[in-house]
Amino acid sequence: MNRRLCNPLPGVDPGTWDYLNSRWIAERYESYFADHPLFAVDQDILTSAFGAPSPEMTIVDLGCGNGRALLPLVQQGFSGVAVDLSTSMLGEVRDRAKQMNVEVTCVHANLVQLEGLSANCFDHGMCLFSTLGMVQGQSHRVTALKHFRRIIRPSGTLVLHVHNYWYNLFDPGGPWWLLRNLVASGWSQTFGGGKLERGDKHYPYRGLQNMFLHVFTRREIQATLNQSGWTNLEFIPLRPVSLQPWREGAWGISIRSVGWVIICRS
Repeated sequence: MNRRLCNPLPGVDPGTWDYLNSRWIAERYESYFADHPLFAVDQDILTSAFGAPSPEMTIVDLGCGNGRALLPLVQQGFSGVAVDLSTSMLGEVRDRAKQMNVEVTCVHANLVQLEGLSANCFDHGMCLFSTLGMVQGQSHRVTALKHFRRIIRPSGTLVLHVHNYWYNLFDPGGPWWLLRNLVASGWSQTFGGGKLERGDKHYPYRGLQNMFLHVFTRREIQATLNQSGWTNLEFIPLRPVSLQPWREGAWGISIRSVGWVIICRS
């Protein structure tokens, strides 16, 4: 695939474009992530954040994947809208919804380009499994979050998951990556037009050679959310391995947490 010809969308890195167009990744998503500990944590947090289910209450899943978080909520009684840029993932959502005998509206869209969705049309939203980190470029991430703020009602809640930049200190090879990233991103911001940002990662992933992910410091994601109109934030730090919530105030939590689930309100 010629990446330069096949990557026309803002915020979409060539490696992400390959991921979005990989049908086999979508087809094997369920088996690949079977029993992933974060999924159970997500469901507990979503149930608490969104309250009692009602068919009059609509949840939008922004970067829905195969619907693994949204479909159980629809089973509980919410209405659901699944948004993703991967047509293969949306096909998996439709197939799984049919198997579960539930109805979900699917929307094919880039999270940076949600102009087709009306303002205040959803009660709550979620953007999980570090999907925001798959958006390349700070300005594009701000645009996406502003869209989320616009389409979710003022009384609504956004549940967001991101990975922690500093946790790389504890990963094999992570300290060297941190050093290289700090130097390379500093050079890029000063002399190279700013294409590479601190926290941008490219790495092999499930047969793809150059997957993209942006990882955040807590200060960065908080500032980005505030800039986008999300000002009332509750950070839930996640422990390594188990990914269970970690009590706020624990020693070095901004470094030791593998990431955060963030409850965002306006």
